[in-house]
Amino acid sequence: MMLRRRSALLGLAASWTLGRSSLALAAPSLRRDDPRFVVILMRGALDGMAAVTPYGDPGLMALRRALVLPEPGQEGGLLDLGGYFGLHPALAGLHTLYGQGQMLPVHAVAAPYRTRSHFDAQDYLESGADHRLTSGWLNRAVSALPGQKARPEGLGLALGLDVPLLLRGPAPIGSYAPAGSQHPSDALYQQIAQLNTHDPLTGPAFRNGLQARGFSDTALATAPGESAAMTGAPGPGAAPSLAQANNRQDGFTRLASAAGVMLAQPDGPRVAALEIGGWDTHAGQIAALR
Repeated sequence: MMLRRRSALLGLAASWTLGRSSLALAAPSLRRDDPRFVVILMRGALDGMAAVTPYGDPGLMALRRALVLPEPGQEGGLLDLGGYFGLHPALAGLHTLYGQGQMLPVHAVAAPYRTRSHFDAQDYLESGADHRLTSGWLNRAVSALPGQKARPEGLGLALGLDVPLLLRGPAPIGSYAPAGSQHPSDALYQQIAQLNTHDPLTGPAFRNGLQARGFSDTALATAPGESAAMTGAPGPGAAPSLAQANNRQDGFTRLASAAGVMLAQPDGPRVAALEIGGWDTHAGQIAALR
């Protein structure tokens, strides 16, 4: 609300003239055209140099020759982002948004910490600080939005089975998980089976159950992280199978669709966060982007 000087002077004069008076300002109401803001967390360690390649850097080929795709304009080449950077061709949809002025990559952004822990990196990223906090920067931002106090359910929404640290904090946040949107990863099933391998009761039960879900004997006999031809989840150095990629995409698609429907409502949330896992691919990053 814009309180102009003339209005303030008139109000103060009336207050002085009438004696006991007070000033009341109504809380801002939600408007249909209020902007929406969505944060998508890609859990793991996406290789930013593979997604957005600085092909104009003269030192690129010396350091990443085996990983660099052809330059823009060549067969199977990068999608140009202005003459220096190129987008991986698997991200053609994002390149279309870039051409429409709706997507802008922000490259080579570093946090102040210097550890190799992905867990530390995620916590600091979501906290918005150089140390662990119990609240996320998006929750703190939501608490300052106009109309937040007038809505007991809050203006923020977490989609999925858990509320990420990004949205935890003092501001009330809604939570929604569509049926069938998320399932435990294949790697977790595999680890549970191996923990129960020598148990005469639970071992055979887990094995039979996982075989019924499509896991092969080879997959169940291989520890996570080792190389093997399997239908279960790959280790850090392996590329995800097509079935796993489709399952991950289907679950995320449900979350994204639910977010779009709920944020489009005039009285719906204004801020949402959702995540997609499976990016901790390490040496398998190239195959993951195909």
